[in-house]
Formats: sequence, structure tokens, C-alpha cells
Amino acid sequence: MASFPAAIAISSLMMGVTPTPALADPVEATVARILAETANEATYATQTVVTQDVDAPPQAPALTADIAEESSGYSIKSYYTVLGLFVISVPGLWSLVKRAPTPKPIRKTFVAPGPAVANAPPTSAIARDIALHYKNLNFKIKDASDVITFEGAFAPSVGQAAYVTSCAALGLASTALVLTIQFPALGNAWYLMCLFSPFAGQYYWENAERVETVRVKLVTSDDDATTDIVLEASKDEIERFGEELPYNMKGMKRVRGVFDNQAKKEKAEA
Repeated sequence: MASFPAAIAISSLMMGVTPTPALADPVEATVARILAETANEATYATQTVVTQDVDAPPQAPALTADIAEESSGYSIKSYYTVLGLFVISVPGLWSLVKRAPTPKPIRKTFVAPGPAVANAPPTSAIARDIALHYKNLNFKIKDASDVITFEGAFAPSVGQAAYVTSCAALGLASTALVLTIQFPALGNAWYLMCLFSPFAGQYYWENAERVETVRVKLVTSDDDATTDIVLEASKDEIERFGEELPYNMKGMKRVRGVFDNQAKKEKAEA
């Protein structure tokens, strides 16, 4: 059994107090000194580990898909959904450029007063007005049966060429914007694609010259109150027909502007 001074030394070590070296027995004093040195080394090692853990910088959490979406400000799933829709719509740009020189004919109906209306021109007079209109545009009558067919050369339009070029430029700029997001390695170099937009206008200009066909049919109602003018032509020809001839499109009412009234007055004076 340890003596009383040794017991006091051990109790002091357990309480964290360094025992005094003044002991009666040299052996007990040596044992107490060794125990004190061991305790001091253990305490120093523990304090060093705690200090290193406190001073170490906090580790960043792993970058997950949710954290990436929060940091970028948009949903990854929504981004790829919109990207897929954009890729599907890109071929429409080429379709617009390809179909610009050869527009699809459409059919519209204009209305003129019928024979039963007082002071209304007869159907033959309406037909002569239409024939004179297309004769002034250098159209020729190809067929004069129930459906009158006119044919004439169509020259390219500067406005249409500018429209096709601008549409191509906007489409290529939108494509470049998407590519800068998806493939950022090239940066703004993707916008060099817009330099190809004038080729769209050139393609239209080289292929727009064609033979334009216009078909006209006059149909009188059963009560002779109205005469329908069924016109089948390109959109440009139908718009020109409505602007230059005094017939309203069916279901619509014409409201002439100031410049239209002035042009009509100058034409009457001439």
C-alpha cells in the first residue's frame, strides 16, 4: 500500500495540481515526479489538438445539384427543358429563309355591291376594273373561263429582302446566346454567326424572281345584293388588291386614312 505522501501526490495529479517536490521518502518523490511529468505531457498534447481543431478553417460542403441551382439562380431542369424547345425551333429559321422566295398562295374574298343595289356597277364592269388593274401591273390573262387567271413576272422586293435578313440575324443572335451559355469556352465568339445573316437576303434576292399567278372568280348572291370577288394569290398581291381597288374584304370595313383620301383626290383630279 502506498504511503500517505504518495496518495497525496496521486490525488493532486488527478485534480490537475502539480504536487510539491518536497517529500520525505526519495523513492516516493521520484515516483511523484515521473507521474507529474507524464501528466504535464498529456495535458500539453490535449491542448495542442484542441487548438488545431479550433484554428482550422471550416470545410466547404460538397457541391450538390441543389446547391448549384441555388448559386446559379435558375433550375437546371428548367434550363434544359427550354434548351430542348429552342433546339426544336431552330429549323424554323431555315424554313423561313427557304420559303421566302416562293410564298404560298392564299385565298381571300372581297365584296362589291350586287346588281340589285341602286347605282351599283354590273358584274362585267367589276371584271373590267380587275382586268385593268392587273394589266397596269404587266399581268396577262392566261384563262378567261369561270375563273380568270392572270400571270405576271414578280420582281424581288427590297423590303422583303431586308425582312428576311433581319429575321436571320435575330435567329442567329439567339442561337449564339444559347451557345455562350452551354459552351462558354468560346465566349462571345459565337456571335460571329450573325455575319452569315446577309446570305439569307442574298438567297431571297436570287430566287425571288418568278411568275406570279392570280386567280379571280366573281360570284353573285342569290338575291343579287352582293358580288363576291374570290381572289387567290400571294399575300403581297392580295394586300395590293385591297389597297388599290375600292372593294372591302368580306367581314371587314375599310377605314381610309388621311393619306389614302389625299391620294384618291389627286387621282380623281388627274
